[in-house]
Amino acid sequence: MKDEKSIQQRAAPVIGFVGLLIGLLVNTANTIKLDDYNEIVRNVVTCVYMFATFCLIMATVDGVSIYTAWRNDDPEKLLIQLCRWLSGGIACIAIIIPLMIFKKNTTAVVIVLVVFLIALYIVSKYEDISFHESKTDQPHKKNKKQCE
Repeated sequence: MKDEKSIQQRAAPVIGFVGLLIGLLVNTANTIKLDDYNEIVRNVVTCVYMFATFCLIMATVDGVSIYTAWRNDDPEKLLIQLCRWLSGGIACIAIIIPLMIFKKNTTAVVIVLVVFLIALYIVSKYEDISFHESKTDQPHKKNKKQCE
């Protein structure tokens, strides 16, 4: 297990980045005029926006709990959970961008959402494999019987 101080130092910049993304969401909430959108697209934009905000707030809570040692959970697991919440928030922001481009075209919105869901599924599968392979910075230890 990595020492707690290095995990806390990794959580600090993530908290700042999450704050920046929340500020971006607040700014877009002020600039988006939902009256220009089709009703279906308006509902999808609102739901995705709320989910992005929720993911980023949960990433902030996890980051603060790592940095202040607020919870007695394993900080390494909390850091993994923080990265998952952050990636969920970034994915929602990435979905909002094409929704803002296609204001009235419901077909394009559905196509974009399907493509994003397929891409997220593929990325989550590859990320899960690569994340478990590079979880530690140490080289893999061989079994004693293999060394003999």
